Amino acid sequence: MRKIIVYFGIIQYKEENAMCQRAEGIKRLISAVGYTPIIIAVSNSIPRNKWEKRTDDIYEINTPHTMLEWMHSCISAKDIKEVLKNIGTKNINTVIMADYRYLPMKKISKFCKNHGINYVVDIMDWFVADKTLNSKIKKIDNDLRMKKLYPKIDNRIYICSSYKKILNVTEHTAVIPGVTFNEVHNKLMRRNDKIVLFFAGNPGRFCEKERIDWVINSFRDETIAKHFVFYIAGVEKEKYILDNMRGEEINENVIFLGRITHERCLRLLRKSDFSLVIRNNNQLSNYGFSTKIGEAFQNGIPVIATDTSDNSKYIRDGINGYIVDCSEEAVKKFLLKLCAIDINTIDYLKEQTFINNPLTYKNYISDFKKVIGE
Repeated sequence: MRKIIVYFGIIQYKEENAMCQRAEGIKRLISAVGYTPIIIAVSNSIPRNKWEKRTDDIYEINTPHTMLEWMHSCISAKDIKEVLKNIGTKNINTVIMADYRYLPMKKISKFCKNHGINYVVDIMDWFVADKTLNSKIKKIDNDLRMKKLYPKIDNRIYICSSYKKILNVTEHTAVIPGVTFNEVHNKLMRRNDKIVLFFAGNPGRFCEKERIDWVINSFRDETIAKHFVFYIAGVEKEKYILDNMRGEEINENVIFLGRITHERCLRLLRKSDFSLVIRNNNQLSNYGFSTKIGEAFQNGIPVIATDTSDNSKYIRDGINGYIVDCSEEAVKKFLLKLCAIDINTIDYLKEQTFINNPLTYKNYISDFKKVIGE
């Protein structure tokens, strides 16, 4: 009997990238519907066209770190096929591929069809290119998937509802955001003399992905600087200053932590009052969904986010966070208003965030069944 569902994407367990959170959420859904999950991840320690079995449920293939390897990965699906053969094609019910490269995805689709395996795509990102050649090639590849591949596959997971506008909806299509699992009831109530804001991630060189600069600039206001402290993980202060500052000083209550472990990030998140997801209102933001929202909810931390993607669908003002408009002025205005919040209100938000988590995987079991054809 086919009792295995395989999930594959650019999952880098060693680097603890955002796809790890997505993979673990899908893994929990697979188990919840009665199947055995197996993850195919990537690692730069694996040679090209090779694979390794790390654990009973995790395989790893090569992730390119040279231009030659990257070009090869754009056309070859050999390593993925070899892993599927090792698992046993007669044991696999479904293969779910998350936003991989066009030709390999097309080849795996055909491979699955030839072996009687269901094929599902998990669509999470509509890539926006910069001026580099590598980026432009990725954009072409992404557009080929969006226009030539995804419309031909009935079984689709959308990370947000925006994709309904550009891809048709079938009976095997569902919106499944970044779901949570292993919820941690955070009993550390706020006892700081300032409101603690927290951000972890890569905002982009010029904050084109995450507008932490809007928040940092707001700290020039004495009232905001007096009431808040802002911890930033994943960014070096010197690099931020070099790329984004023009002689201005950064307030001492904006604290850069640089790259830290995921475990330390979680500890800091649990001690914070709000997690921040501040983004531009653009294609990149509206066709994705931040894993930081689910991670915060999972730990009982309310989120302050701009009104992009499906954020307002899951974040309820005054219950599990706040939605703000997508501008530097709006962010500053909101922080000034938030200065008046008291300890009891923050504790209430944290409690409500934990007990009314809209992203728990349990809420999406029926949708996942629909996608895999159950």
